[in-house]
Amino acid sequence: MSDMSDPFYNWRLRAAAATGVLHYSADLVNEAAGIVSVVFGREWLASVAEAPDHSSVFHLGRHPLGHALTAGGESQVVDVLELAGYLKTASRLPGFHKMVTDLKSQFRQTLLPLALAHRLGLVGSLGLALEPAASGGRLADLGLSWNGQDYLIECYRPTVAGQPEEHTGRLLMGILGEFSIEERPFAVAVQLRRPLDHQVRKAVLRAVAQAKRDLEARAFREALLIDNPSALISIAPTEIAPAGQDSVLVLHPGFPRLPNRRSQFARAAIGTRDALNVVNPKLESPTHSCVAVWTHEADAADPLYPDPEAAFKRVVRKVNRKMAQTRSEQGARRLVVVDTWVTDQLDRLRLDAGDYVHAQVLSQRRGPTSVLFVRRAWDRRMQRSRYSYRLFAGPNDAAARSLCEALSSWEHANLVPALVR
Repeated sequence: MSDMSDPFYNWRLRAAAATGVLHYSADLVNEAAGIVSVVFGREWLASVAEAPDHSSVFHLGRHPLGHALTAGGESQVVDVLELAGYLKTASRLPGFHKMVTDLKSQFRQTLLPLALAHRLGLVGSLGLALEPAASGGRLADLGLSWNGQDYLIECYRPTVAGQPEEHTGRLLMGILGEFSIEERPFAVAVQLRRPLDHQVRKAVLRAVAQAKRDLEARAFREALLIDNPSALISIAPTEIAPAGQDSVLVLHPGFPRLPNRRSQFARAAIGTRDALNVVNPKLESPTHSCVAVWTHEADAADPLYPDPEAAFKRVVRKVNRKMAQTRSEQGARRLVVVDTWVTDQLDRLRLDAGDYVHAQVLSQRRGPTSVLFVRRAWDRRMQRSRYSYRLFAGPNDAAARSLCEALSSWEHANLVPALVR
């Protein structure tokens, strides 16, 4: 297939064009498309790669693989190459077919054991298996032997509701949802006066919807300024911009000119997929309404979460419940791996994270038990996603410490996919 009905059409164009910028082998593009296509099936891939509603620029609720196949960023190109590498490794392991099913329904949660299995095999673990049996009819995510010790591993990616970055995305999407590419384009600017949460987001969306109706009633003759306890809002007519360009953020004279500090500012525009994913220069489509949001200073002080300690405690409580997945009748050691943004905040906590994990989790278990906090993040310099690790091991689990050191060393020296200069 060579037309837009091919779920890999846009992705192939971007991936082939970016080999010199992202530094991977050109042969890897076709190999990755082939692996992912064989594993998931072209029909299913086509269904998740269909264009979203025009207002859904953040793809919230959309399958991450469908987003990666159609979005225009460098990280999405690499995401597919990375996944293909993991699938190639995992296809040789027991339990692979069940994990493919899980990737379709719980992609982000299932990506963690796949990524970990890839690394564990490369650092020399033995007997690696996907979804091995635990006690009570349960299944762990991974099983392996390291330094003569058997381990059952449960991988966990908790969702911590209420993060300002999540609310910001939903606010931007909600505002753009008020507009259509068939209508006259608008520019909306929002300066939040309160930390962004569900109630503030709803209040802003109501105000924007009312302001749009008022502006339409006035035949678009002037900009409007809405001043309420939640936010200062400017809404004004703007002009359609050519493909690949931002539409002009027209502001009411009473709206302050604010700095675009990265931790406090977000902007998005509405347009067709061709305009937002400019790959082929022959494709030209305009960009329409735009919205910019300046968050409250409390969110800017910590753009991830206003109280990382409270989030850490919640994660630890959830880890405690996950320990049941690693109970073994054969005496295997227990390791829970947690992929969470809290990993980056552990040194900023007022309490001692190690003491807290030991008191709440490790000391409550018989036999060697450990908890590994990890964080997957995009490395802009290396142009790859990489994992960082922070282990909390029981006093009699030296093998877990050795395993974590091996993973950290591998991560420091390797990338997925590999760099080709």
